[in-house]
Amino acid sequence: MQEILELAKFYFTLPDKTPLDKPNNLLFVSNVVISNETFQVFFKNKTLMHFVERRRADLGKRNSPEKSLEIIIKMLSDLDEVLTTYTKCETHPENKNRYIVHKEFEDILKTSLTAVLEIEESGQIIVSYFFTKR
Repeated sequence: MQEILELAKFYFTLPDKTPLDKPNNLLFVSNVVISNETFQVFFKNKTLMHFVERRRADLGKRNSPEKSLEIIIKMLSDLDEVLTTYTKCETHPENKNRYIVHKEFEDILKTSLTAVLEIEESGQIIVSYFFTKR
C-alpha cells in the first residue's frame, strides 16, 4: 500500500492526462472475500492516476491543494478497510463480472466509500473508487 500512496502523491503533482510508462502495471491493494471466495485486488497504474486526477478536480472546488491531497491519501489508506470489512456487497446490475462494495463510516461526516471491482484473469481490478455523503 505504501507504493500506492507514494504514487498518488506523485500523480497529484502531474498535469491531467500525463502519459504513463507502464499504464497497465498492477499495484496490489488487498484481498477481498466475496461469496466465500478470496480475490486479490489491484489498481492498474492508469486507474490510480485517473482516481487521483478526478478526486483532485472534485475536491479542489472546495479545498486547498494540501487538504485535497490529504483527503485522497486518507481515502486510499481506508481502501483496505473498505475491502475487508465492507458494509454491503452487491453484483453490478449490468455486468455480472463486477461487484459494488460499500463501506459506511460512522464519523461526523457520515461518509460512505464505494469500490467497483471487476473480475479479470489476474484477480479483481478496481475500476472505480469514490466517496459519498449519506
